Amino acid sequence: MHRYTRAGSARRAVTAALAGALLAGGMLALGTPTAQAAAPAFPSWLVGYTTYNLTKGASRLCSAIELSETRELTGADCFTGHTSDDRSQWYHGGRPDFISQNPAYRVPAGFVPATRQSAFGITEASNTPVSYTTGSGRPTLATTGDAKLYAAGATATFYSWAGLHGRDNTRTAHTEQVSILSAGTCAAHLGHPQAPGTFCTLPKPGTAKPDHAEQCAGDAGGALMAGGKLIGLSATSATGCVAADGVRVYANITAYRAQILAWSRDVFAPRYLSVAGSVTTQQEDAAGGHWISWQFMPPGGPFPEPVGLSADTLDYKINYTWITQAGDLDGDGLADVLARTPGGALYRYPGQRGYDIDTAPKSWLANGFAGYTSLFATDDFSGDGLPDLLARDTAGKLWLYKGNGKGGFAARVAIGTGWKAYTLVTGRSDLSGDGRADIIARDSGGTLWLFRGNGKGGYSARTKMGTGFNAYKDLVTGGDMDNDGRQDILGRTPGGGVFLLNADNKGGLLPARHYTQAGWKPYSRIS
Repeated sequence: MHRYTRAGSARRAVTAALAGALLAGGMLALGTPTAQAAAPAFPSWLVGYTTYNLTKGASRLCSAIELSETRELTGADCFTGHTSDDRSQWYHGGRPDFISQNPAYRVPAGFVPATRQSAFGITEASNTPVSYTTGSGRPTLATTGDAKLYAAGATATFYSWAGLHGRDNTRTAHTEQVSILSAGTCAAHLGHPQAPGTFCTLPKPGTAKPDHAEQCAGDAGGALMAGGKLIGLSATSATGCVAADGVRVYANITAYRAQILAWSRDVFAPRYLSVAGSVTTQQEDAAGGHWISWQFMPPGGPFPEPVGLSADTLDYKINYTWITQAGDLDGDGLADVLARTPGGALYRYPGQRGYDIDTAPKSWLANGFAGYTSLFATDDFSGDGLPDLLARDTAGKLWLYKGNGKGGFAARVAIGTGWKAYTLVTGRSDLSGDGRADIIARDSGGTLWLFRGNGKGGYSARTKMGTGFNAYKDLVTGGDMDNDGRQDILGRTPGGGVFLLNADNKGGLLPARHYTQAGWKPYSRIS
């Protein structure tokens, strides 16, 4: 649970301490912002982003890119932690704004600090992202068809929020004209080969030399634009500076585009709490109604029991046979809900900012879903960055419905057979640490198997995750429920007990943690 507050009277003390820490580290020089040469309009979707820990005194000053109402892209090491002592603060227009605690974020397991490989992270957005209150939208991400924008000698414009400055601790809008280097030239400057998924730039010849003080705090997470598209994310260390010769390393947007999009759409209800994971429960009342609740963990857990919010009744008398959160299916940044009727009709309830589901009309998507014995939504199984839907039929065939990014799905495609042998099949996101959505399946003997997604709509041969899983009536992949940066599996016992298992990002699971003995017994279904 993340509480957003405006930076008020406490801001001076917090930002003063932050400035002191940065000065001590040699990353910050207080003074008057340096005048910049004329450049394209500074993007409104680029914001200042700061994290700090109240106890340890650690701090990070970065920039962040608003991808949606709920998610931002920034540097991989722009975070101090997930605890209740950790804070995130946003700077809109260079001025301190919202603060939240218990930051929720994801960083690739393959991040290599030394080479800056996979140097990006996806985090929650501020409570009111500037690009959405002003209507200026979000950046257009480069694709593999934009190779000419990355050609050696091509020019681009770099933007970041440098800082801090003055008594008000404002951030400076920094702009640089740069030229892209070849891989060989980049390696010569770095002293080692260019890491996969990265590239380098130098200041454009003939332009004024950038103020090096503005290439330290705030550089990480900065945006490199060319041809009207976001082509790179500054991979500068959040605790370091651009090299003295001006070489800057970037995460290549085309290399990580699918993962960035998938993680930005992997959102959960309720929106206003910015939870990193939650599951959906159904419960019947005496009058035949069917109540839906979001189950999530409070900040700084563990607590004896997960807590829930009564969401809504959907259609009160309809006994939906399957309901799940499907992530952001239509690109509005909010978590959509899928529901299947007994007759096999599939509906989408659009995401809401509150906890009520049906404040907007549901949309019929398709019929013919009654015959599936398993249905589960993934953040992206096909590799296009859009949420997908997988289904197992009575014959054991596995089907993929690719999300179309507009709230619906393409026609199904068969991707496997032999799944009838499993008593449970589900999945959602990356459990193995390679950044691709995976599938888990339990056999009749209680062994849990992992099928690693290949990022192309298929999967690799199964590997064992563990045994003894017949102890659970249900297994649900509900995102990062305990907000520790790992994807989780939630297990419910026949008696209503709840256990949480963290993925170890290597294809296995960490030891299960017990949260409640029987508190979830009343729920007829969880998903």
